This record gives sequence, structure tokens and C-alpha cells, in this order.
Amino acid sequence: MSEYCTEAIVLGRRENGGGHNLFADLYTRELGRVEARVVSGRKITSKLSPHLDPGTLVFARLVHKNQFTLADTLLEERFSGVSGLQYENFSRLAHLFRYLFPFGVSDFDVWELLLKSLREGEIAYTMFLSLLGYGREGALCGRCSEVETRAFFLPDQTFLCGICASPFSEREVVRFI
Repeated sequence: MSEYCTEAIVLGRRENGGGHNLFADLYTRELGRVEARVVSGRKITSKLSPHLDPGTLVFARLVHKNQFTLADTLLEERFSGVSGLQYENFSRLAHLFRYLFPFGVSDFDVWELLLKSLREGEIAYTMFLSLLGYGREGALCGRCSEVETRAFFLPDQTFLCGICASPFSEREVVRFI
């Protein structure tokens, strides 16, 4: 059994099909992306659940034995930019992370850019894609070979032009402005 104390940004949380547990999707400075079980996180008396709002910076104590379990958490910063329209942008970025970023891979540059984006309230998807190895420079549309790409298609992990991206939903593509 190992114990880790680290800063983490809450990407999201999901309910377990049954029982009182939650699963928190965290991006940590030292461990990278981690999915941690939150014991009794759905109970009304849960002390951890209020600290796990998406887009918050927390100090987390994680215990690892077969899986990560969130033992304790302390809210460090609730970003003012993650509300309203900015919450929608963060939600889109968190979806991109869940889709493309593997568990257990730490990247300090990604951590710094994520923290800076949340503090400033502006998210540059092209910067995140570049850091993840999907640079937009020289990319062609994966369907029609158009030079001007306007979106990134998550299922195929290809770039698309505006016309080819138009039939897809916001959950499938990351659109650039």
C-alpha cells in the first residue's frame, strides 16, 4: 500500500452504478491523470464530495492498493473563471483529457498550462493538443485534405476542416476559434 500527497485539479466525477461511492477523475502534478475511488462520496454527510467540483484545485491524499482511493482532500483554489460559459469550455477540455490522456503519465508542462488556463479563464485547445503530440502545424483535414483545419475529431484523432466537422457533436470534436 502506497500513500501520495499531491496537488490535483478535478477533471470530473462519476457515480458508481450502485452503492455510495464516487469516482473522481484527477490530474495531479506528480502522478498525472488518476481515477480515485471516493468512499461514501454520494452520501449527504460526505466530507470529501463538496471539495470535488470540476475545475477546482485540491490538495489530495491518495492511497494506492489495487486502485487509488481518495483518503482526504483540502480545497486550495476554486477558480472564478470556471463558471457559466467558462465552465462549458473547461468541461470540453476535461472531456479532451479523459479521451486522450492516459492514466499515470505525468507532464509538468501540461500541469502548468492547465493551472494557468484555469486561473486566467482562457483555454487554448491547440496548446493542449500540441503538448499531447497533436500539433496543428501542417495538419490536413483527415477527410478531404483541406489545408485549413478548424477542429480535432476525437474518435479518429484527426484534424477536420469546418465543413467536415459540421455534422459532428461537441462531444466528438474540439472546435478552434
